[in-house]
Amino acid sequence: SQNLKQDFISTLAHDFKVPIIAQDNTYDLFLNGNFGELTQIQKHAIENLKISNNDLKNLIIDLLDAHKIERRKLELNIENINLNNLIKETIEQNQSILKIKGKEINFIEKEKINYKLDAFLIKRALNNLISNAIYYGKNSKNIEIILNKNENNIEISIIDEGEGIKEDLNKIFKKYYTASKKYSNIGVGLGLYIVNKIITAHKGKITAKNIENRGACFIVELPLTWFFKKIL
Repeated sequence: SQNLKQDFISTLAHDFKVPIIAQDNTYDLFLNGNFGELTQIQKHAIENLKISNNDLKNLIIDLLDAHKIERRKLELNIENINLNNLIKETIEQNQSILKIKGKEINFIEKEKINYKLDAFLIKRALNNLISNAIYYGKNSKNIEIILNKNENNIEISIIDEGEGIKEDLNKIFKKYYTASKKYSNIGVGLGLYIVNKIITAHKGKITAKNIENRGACFIVELPLTWFFKKIL
């Protein structure tokens, strides 16, 4: 049955996640010199292994999240969170990949904001958006994240300063959208679908646009006042 198939995929994805994360941590130990000094060739090889492993880790987590969304088991755990610190924590979690890719994130805090949200899920959404900016901001060393507030919304903008989105902007948040494999991790097209579901569950919305000479820009809008759905 379809449910049995989905349960099998979920169990398999969960079992895969544990050794992949352990492997990722081991690569970091090598790169940090815990096992002795590496030659440049060795360092480059391990950096490439870490990038591939990170792709695989993100794919597995996306599969698990997509399964939870389809089974309506992704519950919101709402807390009052400092959004500035949450964004900084998410950026810090991506530092090793940023360093390998030769990129930097410039976080512009126009407001200090406390907000009621699910910290784990919002961090998950931000991580997917940052991953997209890292991998698909071609020919750019900079990623800009702007946190702002207006009369109705909190806005988080992520600008990759790359080549922009060549695909149909109305379709990139659809599940398994693969018209162009270069704008979805490993061509699966789950990352932006999951981001959209998480933001929608918070009564917000996400949009994408191209900015001339600045690449792709994803804008997350969260309403200043809302009543949340407990379950997606």
